[in-house]
Amino acid sequence: MNHLTKKERKALSKEKKQAQKKAAEEVSVATKRRFSLTLIISILLAIAFIGLISWIIRENQEIRSIKPVHWHMPISYEFCGKPFTPVEKKEHGLVHGHSDGLAHVEGKIINDQSITLGKFMDTIGMPFNKDKISTYNNGDTCPDSTVSGKVKVLIDGKNNTEFRDHIFNNKEAIKIIFE
Repeated sequence: MNHLTKKERKALSKEKKQAQKKAAEEVSVATKRRFSLTLIISILLAIAFIGLISWIIRENQEIRSIKPVHWHMPISYEFCGKPFTPVEKKEHGLVHGHSDGLAHVEGKIINDQSITLGKFMDTIGMPFNKDKISTYNNGDTCPDSTVSGKVKVLIDGKNNTEFRDHIFNNKEAIKIIFE
């Protein structure tokens, strides 16, 4: 550098500073791009995480039991003033019977709709809704009566109008009547 003139040294210094400035600007642009990309990815991950947590909470709101349950609800039937014992199918799902006068709920309850009186009646193979039980339909008369009969459901002795939609609770007493 000693053999350069003052003017050449000044020009060289100026070029060097411009090159450094340009390099710094390029680094700055690259850093800004990396930061922007990192920020965008972080925001997207945060949104995805919040969405996942929201979905888990929403889905699990209906989970009724974390651990498997083993419930028994006494269930009885009375048609035209006489006790009735159904012949139950031998299906063994979450809600089932053993021809022992009990409705059984055994397993993990995913949601309330999986443990309804309607599900139980379907499992044991007995037709049932607000207008029908077994072979009896609302409006039919019992053999020793002139009055039109009607399907009724009692839960712990109280009239229940949910019929198929009634959600089981452990140890409640269920009675289905046609009279």
